[in-house]
Amino acid sequence: MLAQASFYIQKTHNIEVAMKNWANNEINRLASKKIAQYDKFTPYEIKRFQIIEDDEAIKKLYNVFLESSKRADSLYMLSSQIKFMSQTLLEQQQTKRYNDGNRRNSTAN
Repeated sequence: MLAQASFYIQKTHNIEVAMKNWANNEINRLASKKIAQYDKFTPYEIKRFQIIEDDEAIKKLYNVFLESSKRADSLYMLSSQIKFMSQTLLEQQQTKRYNDGNRRNSTAN
């Protein structure tokens, strides 16, 4: 059951990362059309944020980027931790079964 939860969380994380990358690529594509309008001595990041602030469509894409980033960051490593817990519990269960089997065999002799 934990393995299934881990798989679901990893799948959700991958979707969020894909959404984040898509939004970032779209922002860059749309911003590249407008970047020449800004002073060539202005740093790229400042130009980018000015374009985001000035264009409503790009601003919405930026909000998608931020939300996806937050969700992806919160899911990061969670599936790996759940998978590790699942494996640890499985190993404990196998060890317990082995020890129980050895106790039964030793009391039967």
